[in-house]
Amino acid sequence: MKAPNLKIFITSGIVLFIILVAEHTPTISFLYEKTNFFPAICFRLFAFFLALLLLSSFYGIGSLFCPLIGISKIQKYLEIPVYFFIGFIISSSIVYILGFLEILKREIFICIVFFGTVLTVRKLVKNPLDLFPTKKISKLETFEKLVWFTIIFFLIGRLFPVLNFNSFGDPLFYNLPVGRDYLRAGGFKWFEHAEFYWQAGLSDIGLIYLHSLTSHPMLVQLTAQAFYYLSGALFLIYILHKGLFSEFFPEKNNLWISFSFISMSTFRMESIVAKSDYWLAILLCLIIVFLYEALKERHQKIRLQYLKLILLFAGLCFSIKITSILFLLPFSVGILIFGSKIIPWKSLSFWIFLIVATVLSLLNSFKNQYIFESPIIPFASDIFPSPYWDKEGLEGIRNLSTIEKGDLLDFPNVFFQFLLGHPVSIFLVLITLIWWSKYKTIETIPDHLKKLEKIISLSWLVSLLLWLSFLGPLVNTRYIIGFVFLTLLLPTIIATNQLAPIFNQNNQKWQNSVVGISILLTLGVSHIDLDLQQAKHWISSKSFHQHWMDSSSLAEVQNFLNNHVTPSTRVLFHYTTQRFHANFIVYGARSFSPRTRFVSSKDRIEIMKGLKGIKPEYYVIRKDKIGFSSGLLAKKDFLDENFILLKIFKDYLLYKVPEDLEIY
Repeated sequence: MKAPNLKIFITSGIVLFIILVAEHTPTISFLYEKTNFFPAICFRLFAFFLALLLLSSFYGIGSLFCPLIGISKIQKYLEIPVYFFIGFIISSSIVYILGFLEILKREIFICIVFFGTVLTVRKLVKNPLDLFPTKKISKLETFEKLVWFTIIFFLIGRLFPVLNFNSFGDPLFYNLPVGRDYLRAGGFKWFEHAEFYWQAGLSDIGLIYLHSLTSHPMLVQLTAQAFYYLSGALFLIYILHKGLFSEFFPEKNNLWISFSFISMSTFRMESIVAKSDYWLAILLCLIIVFLYEALKERHQKIRLQYLKLILLFAGLCFSIKITSILFLLPFSVGILIFGSKIIPWKSLSFWIFLIVATVLSLLNSFKNQYIFESPIIPFASDIFPSPYWDKEGLEGIRNLSTIEKGDLLDFPNVFFQFLLGHPVSIFLVLITLIWWSKYKTIETIPDHLKKLEKIISLSWLVSLLLWLSFLGPLVNTRYIIGFVFLTLLLPTIIATNQLAPIFNQNNQKWQNSVVGISILLTLGVSHIDLDLQQAKHWISSKSFHQHWMDSSSLAEVQNFLNNHVTPSTRVLFHYTTQRFHANFIVYGARSFSPRTRFVSSKDRIEIMKGLKGIKPEYYVIRKDKIGFSSGLLAKKDFLDENFILLKIFKDYLLYKVPEDLEIY
């Protein structure tokens, strides 16, 4: 047997072993609960390996399908993120197709993951340097080594909070058993307790593959977070380093600018709590790079490929978060005004890709129509009413999503916070002014770069107008992530173009000063000190399970229930928005929910009807909420009269709901 074939066989065997262990409950439970730092580290690293497995699987599938759909002649540095996201689009679309056909099966997804990973293994065996090729350390200059050391230190340091995961992401596909529900039902079905399926974007749907690999809730959470972190941080720095900024600076000098973008404080929360919003920044960056390559490309066939990718990735953005329209629409306006000459209006394949991208962007609407009989729930409910939600419930969801407006004076303050979160952008503009005042030289801007700057500038201006008109200053930055990114990227592009002489000539003193200060500013806003505080958990003798138990008073309640119930057990929680690491069905009492609205009711008949509707076996209420609500289920005497007090925790009371409950 030839050596490459032997490597493929051995590596594929390791992948199969990881897949088998992921679903072997005794092994995973041992690593999770065993008191010692070694099992706890192994559990974290196993989640890390599962994330790498998903990454390699989607990359492998993308590398197979890209040539089939006509995406082959693109820049080498773009192949990695393009293959990954195309593979993710295809794999996630398979979930939708199987869901609509009602034949979702766990075994199908396991085979797809294994197949995609083997494709990646084969590619790496042929050329191991295909992924993230770098120079040998011995060939790097001293300052380059320092920059690389800083970046590696940061990336590993950020792994500590990622693989401890005390702060959960959206409780949709990571911890509540929604993913298992889809697999168990064999298709997209209405589940009585799944009131927020409408939020599940394409990025969430794709994590069905993760649920097919393991059913352990904490392992699912850790892997999902590591998956977003790896794909987000590594792709963003790689795209900027090898792509956009390499046009202005030598490769050894543009690395620290790229690093500043992955560590800005704006992206920290999204990068450590498994938020798919982090992907929107990467996808926007890719779209900008595609446009840049299309503007400078002379061959129409190659340019057409970049325009096709722009369409596909715009559709992916919209299917991830509908708020991406806040930067997709302005960007489209900019292209139509300043870049319309590069659009092949007469190309049939261009229009075919436009139709495909449109369908891709509407997949979630199709899913919501299939499940809820309303394509854009909870909005426009008067036009598209859903039989599963009443008017009061839909109004409640809309109010929940309402963003506090603030006043006009808050806008400059919030805008200034964007810049403080990425001080390198301001610093480079300042250095540019100093350089110009000293040498009185302004670099000429190539025509393709000039067009790109015009498009980005107009996009930024339109995004600003949308922000001012519709959202208000106090909006969460992840909803306007495109505007934030453009705000920081535009001055950086302009400044780096003017600073090229510093780094292309022998100005060692200037170079060292600019790079050194920029790295210090970047680390200053990166919260790396908070990340490293988590390091103690890696060497602690406590089990991973015990660390989770100590993280919140709610964890003690959840742990007790995890050990005494089954995955089909229904538990009603009064007044809580906490994230759950639960092996049971969670009902959170919300005033706008048609199923749990009764919790705040004074009417005994309404309470009885609600309890019979969802049939909870347990009821949990926080102690400080007893007596403060007008609802009967917040009255201690009412609870003691009708329920059975099962256990008293530090901050919570746990009641058993009798099967033959009758409330009079």
